[in-house]
Amino acid sequence: MIIGLRAGHSDNCTGAIGIVDEHMQMKKYYEAVKAVFEKYGHTVIDCNSNAGTQNGELSEGAEKCNSANCDLFISLHMNCYNGSAHGTEVLVSSDASTAYPYAQRLVNNFAELGFYNRGVKFEKLYEMNHIRCGNLISEICFCDSKDDIDIYNKYSWDDLAHVLCNAIDSEIPKYFDEKINASTKKGYIVTTYLPNGNNGDGSFQGVDLNYVLNYFQGIKCYARGNEKGVWIESQYLDMDKCLELKETLGSWFYAIN
Repeated sequence: MIIGLRAGHSDNCTGAIGIVDEHMQMKKYYEAVKAVFEKYGHTVIDCNSNAGTQNGELSEGAEKCNSANCDLFISLHMNCYNGSAHGTEVLVSSDASTAYPYAQRLVNNFAELGFYNRGVKFEKLYEMNHIRCGNLISEICFCDSKDDIDIYNKYSWDDLAHVLCNAIDSEIPKYFDEKINASTKKGYIVTTYLPNGNNGDGSFQGVDLNYVLNYFQGIKCYARGNEKGVWIESQYLDMDKCLELKETLGSWFYAIN
């Protein structure tokens, strides 16, 4: 995947300053995220800017992304409000954006670290309006919230980078450091698109859910779908159970999120 990546704002047009400086933090985070993506075979396009105005740095980043024909654009940010607002959120243009599934996984990944989950929000900001590929803005936490920064400071750049990169590519391990793995041994199963027909024999258009759910005995499941087909997502499970289901499902397995 070709990924346009930007540490929100620029040295000459800085972002929010609270307990920590948003832009200075995101510049360091950018390097960690870039390194993880490249380690796992992705191409990262540097969409940073040193422009002196907000419009200037936004337009330069958008132009770099479009010129490289990126598959996805990610802008790294921290929120800031009144010292009491807190939590993690991701912004996309709409639920029709190709970035929307990534945004859902990303906000859930960060919530697993302890941040309050503010969800995915729909906005029509400059990057949404001017970048051709799917794009998202990650607001990892509030830079002026003591609660958030206390959580943020528990993790290394590598820890935080893996959590983000796993949301984009499930083949990238979510956990870099064993201390995260030890404290968050839960996940949920996502299947591939399920076969149509009776017992999956292709005899009619539609999924035989009774047949499929036999593989999920005693587990709460949610059927999801789009124009391409139907898939199943399970409830949160202990990681051992997730790995057991992965083996049971075989070719139906898609990811542990």
